[in-house]
Order: sequence, then C-alpha cells, then structure tokens
Amino acid sequence: MRDLKRLQQGAPPGDDDIMLRNAIIVGLGGTLFDGGIFKLTLKFTKEYPVKPPVVPFVSRMFHRNIFGDGSICLDITYKT
Repeated sequence: MRDLKRLQQGAPPGDDDIMLRNAIIVGLGGTLFDGGIFKLTLKFTKEYPVKPPVVPFVSRMFHRNIFGDGSICLDITYKT
C-alpha cells in the first residue's frame, strides 16, 4: 500500500510517467553474471497492486527463463 500511495503522489520533478520505471540488477559476484549490469523496465497499470507490473529486461539477457524479447518466463514465478 505504501508503494501505491507513492505512485498516487505523482512523479518526481522532470519525470513524465510515474507508471513507467527503470531499474537495474547488478550481477552477483562469483556467478556467470558477475559484473554485469542488466536493465529492466517496470510497467505499472492502474490495477496495481492487485495486478503486478510487467517487467521485461531491456538488456540482452542470456538465461533459460528469459525470452528473446526480454520477458520473464512466468512458470518460475507462480506455482499452479
């Protein structure tokens, strides 16, 4: 709920779209991703927090659970 409240307060100065955020993940040391910087985009909808944001990788990502278009295989995030 705290996140939703922040989103409703509006974007920081100079930021046009509060529903579109950029993020990075830094590769963990000692792994194949060591030193890598991987960019993602978080796309929120008006249904947030009931509906999660869409989070594709912008950076080219070579991982068995990341599709060529950057989308994440949801089989790894949800149990049915």
